Amino acid sequence: YTTLFRSRVIGICTLIQMCDGYDVGSIGWAVPSLTHVWNIAPSAFALAFLWSNLGVMAGALTSGPLGDRIGRKPMLMASIAIFGLASLASAFASSLGFLAATRFFTGLGIAGGFTGTTALTGDYTPARLRATMIMVTFTGAPLGGFIGGQVVALLLHEGFSWPVIFVIGGVFPL
Repeated sequence: YTTLFRSRVIGICTLIQMCDGYDVGSIGWAVPSLTHVWNIAPSAFALAFLWSNLGVMAGALTSGPLGDRIGRKPMLMASIAIFGLASLASAFASSLGFLAATRFFTGLGIAGGFTGTTALTGDYTPARLRATMIMVTFTGAPLGGFIGGQVVALLLHEGFSWPVIFVIGGVFPL
């Protein structure tokens, strides 16, 4: 593989990690608005956090073996589609139960994104640089959370409502 090709793979995997980092934070950014819109106590949103984490756990346990069976790139693309579409669906949530369900699928896709980017980065990187390049791609998750948090704060300040958080979380990866 050429250096340019490897750099593109690492760059794309880092961008996917940024999407993952954004989507991990999105539910936390939406809760303060949702407590007022739905008139629900903040503690009730533990249900959505729980299902999101269960989705991450299920995705972490299944995406690696599935990626080995169907291919890592197809598994990564499916994971991105799952968390992108589930995030978009979250923007249309009208109940805590529906939000919890969409967050489960978001978590499922997020975990697939983590495992897929790790596997592809490792596959396309020379052995001597493999650990370093995987660490580089993993910087995308906190960057996505940080940059996303800044963008969301600005948009909410400008008068946008909570659904914009999930629309961004769905549109950008798709």
